[in-house]
Amino acid sequence: IYKSQQFYQWKDEALPPAKIDDGYTSGDLSWCFARCPNLTSVPSVDGIGKAVSMESFIQESVKVKKLTLPDLPNLTSMRSFAHKASSLESVVVGAMPQNASLFYSFAECASLRSVTIGDVSKVTDVFAAFYACTKLQRVKLSLGAGMVSNAQYLFDGCAMLEEVEGLIDLSVATNIANLITRCPNLREIRL
Repeated sequence: IYKSQQFYQWKDEALPPAKIDDGYTSGDLSWCFARCPNLTSVPSVDGIGKAVSMESFIQESVKVKKLTLPDLPNLTSMRSFAHKASSLESVVVGAMPQNASLFYSFAECASLRSVTIGDVSKVTDVFAAFYACTKLQRVKLSLGAGMVSNAQYLFDGCAMLEEVEGLIDLSVATNIANLITRCPNLREIRL
């Protein structure tokens, strides 16, 4: 991979394992596998830890069902990361200690059931991160560093959500409107 949007709108069902080119220093993987109508899984990417931006990484890639990523120590943004990836069922992402934004990251992922995200202690914006994930049942996420300023619509419309494991520290948040509205099954969340 040597540029953002490398496989944008790619038509194949599968891609071979990839590698971040040694000369690609910007680390921008924005839109890399986005809007790929037939892609069923994201290939392994050697050197993905170099990524600085993964905005809209698999946005609207409607056939991807599962995504597992390692620690992403340099990542600063994953805005709209998997927005409208409608077949996505489970996500596991390692620590992202430099990430500042989960804005719309998994919004409107209609099939999403579980999400586990590692350390995101510098996140400030989680606006609508899980908005309208109607089948989402469990989230493991800790926003306990007191950095979140915008949590509006974070879990709004997550009708099946039962549990959010981890602390969501909103002590400095200026916008928390509709944080957990339309979540009738929610039984545990630590704010």
